[in-house]
Amino acid sequence: MTRISPRDRLESRPEPSGERPRFKRLSRIAAAIAVLLVLIALATTLPGLALGSDVARQAVVDRLERMTGEPVTIEGDIAFSLLPRTRVVLDRVRIGSAGSLTIGQIVAELDPMSALTGTANISRLVLIRPDIKLVADRPNADAARSQSDPKPRQLAKMLLGRIEGLRRIEIRDGIVRPHPRMPGGDVSDIDLIVARASAGAALRLSGSFLWNGQPADVDIDIGAPDALMAGGSSDVDINLASPPLSANFDGTASLDSNATINGKIKLTAASLRSGIGWFADPDLRIPDVGPFSLNGDLLLAGLQANLQQADISIAGSQGHGALEASFASATPVVGGTLAFASLDFSPFARAVLPLPDDPFDLKRPIDIAFAKAVKLDIRLSAAQANVGPVPLTDVAAVVRLGEGRAELDIGDAAVFGGRSQANLVFDANPATPSATGHLSATGVDTASLLKALKVEALAMTGRSSFSAKVTSPFLDWASILAGARVEAEFASRDGTIRGFSPKAFASSGTRPLADGLTGTTVPYTALEANIATAGANVRLNGMTIESSNGVLAASGGLSVIDGEVTIRGRYDSQAAKTASSQAAFTTSKPIAFTIDGKWPNPDVTTQ
Repeated sequence: MTRISPRDRLESRPEPSGERPRFKRLSRIAAAIAVLLVLIALATTLPGLALGSDVARQAVVDRLERMTGEPVTIEGDIAFSLLPRTRVVLDRVRIGSAGSLTIGQIVAELDPMSALTGTANISRLVLIRPDIKLVADRPNADAARSQSDPKPRQLAKMLLGRIEGLRRIEIRDGIVRPHPRMPGGDVSDIDLIVARASAGAALRLSGSFLWNGQPADVDIDIGAPDALMAGGSSDVDINLASPPLSANFDGTASLDSNATINGKIKLTAASLRSGIGWFADPDLRIPDVGPFSLNGDLLLAGLQANLQQADISIAGSQGHGALEASFASATPVVGGTLAFASLDFSPFARAVLPLPDDPFDLKRPIDIAFAKAVKLDIRLSAAQANVGPVPLTDVAAVVRLGEGRAELDIGDAAVFGGRSQANLVFDANPATPSATGHLSATGVDTASLLKALKVEALAMTGRSSFSAKVTSPFLDWASILAGARVEAEFASRDGTIRGFSPKAFASSGTRPLADGLTGTTVPYTALEANIATAGANVRLNGMTIESSNGVLAASGGLSVIDGEVTIRGRYDSQAAKTASSQAAFTTSKPIAFTIDGKWPNPDVTTQ
């Protein structure tokens, strides 16, 4: 028989229920306490890890000075903790000798393993309530900056280089205050995160801010920041979204001598005026032409920009072409060519010169100060275009802005079977802003022209030519109505006129002019008129109507305000008189007439 020792009996005896799990828990607690005691011992014995450590404090100060290039002063309390997070907290930090940057509180998180060895490597930096005061440069406005200006490149390298090694930077409730006061005011409510997963990884900036009274979200991805710093290139994706304007860029960037950016860009604004006003200067009074969008292939090199394969939508018209811009001088310069399938000039005219809604609107100022903010030279072409009710085809035009002048020059266009040209210039430089214009057309179908202009009292056929010159003050509608000057000439050949009969002047006496405005259609061989206006007064310098029945000639004036008409003329009939025994055949003598009274019902008196 096998003998069982007392010891074996004891070991083989069953354990009470739950005894071994309880022992395991006690073992884990004991191990945790041991580790904690080791950490406490390290925290109290290793140099530089005591609460409020000078090493941790100096690490944060050194990092901030490298990031900003300015001296750093800590005016508030300093707190350091090892557990549960290794971090240092600095209150009331002032950066720069002039105090251009103040930060309410800085929280710097340190790598705990490095901290145990007595070093302080910052992995995350939180800037709470940073307040930045920007001092604007004051260069000579007339001095052009060099096209190879390295400032963009230097700024980008400085920003990327000074955050090197940090995995995450957070800005909370920040504000940027331009000083002296600049257009747009402060950038406030800034909440941004700059994050990078590891060395060599992509860098991302995302967050929001408040600018010009509108919130905006921004998201920027730099695919290879290290390559960018080394002189290479990197993929860059930029997204900006705000109620007035949204923008997207997707392409590459390099920090060469020109800080080159190349890729696809898209801009969208519900209103061109509000979009530019929000982004650039809210005080810039740009005409409101409605929605605007732009996209194309952008090449930005230094201070020069080129946009190819550009699609533009403005005021409901869509165009395609190429644009270029230079920012080397104080005033941006933009040029290019755009082709439209259909272009409506009317929204632009209404934006620059809005019609008054009531008599009180006559004194509303007309502002063309926007022509001083940019130099613009855009060549336009359109298969079809509209100028008010007049349709044009095959249009070639130029739009120019600059130095306080705005110009629309239609070099050539087809209109009602003929050709036309027009030029209109607004000038804000004189003490009294002015407008000048010239319009001419040849070979126009007269009936189509009158129908488009909705002239119903008079119907004409034939081919016509006309020209007009306009000069006017351009302060408001009151100044235009009082001071506009127009000189116009009209000539038509081999047509008919309906709604006017020279027979009204064939017999003596006084009768309403309406008696001569009958439905009779009268052919004419030539019709010419020369008209001049001065404010509300219209001067008929001369009008002749030639037909097989005779020649009518007249001149006079009309007041638009009170409708008073005063016209003098004569009608020379070509009909021959019956011969007598005492005289040879003779023609009838010219008949003099006057038109006096109130338009549209004056009286005609013939002698």
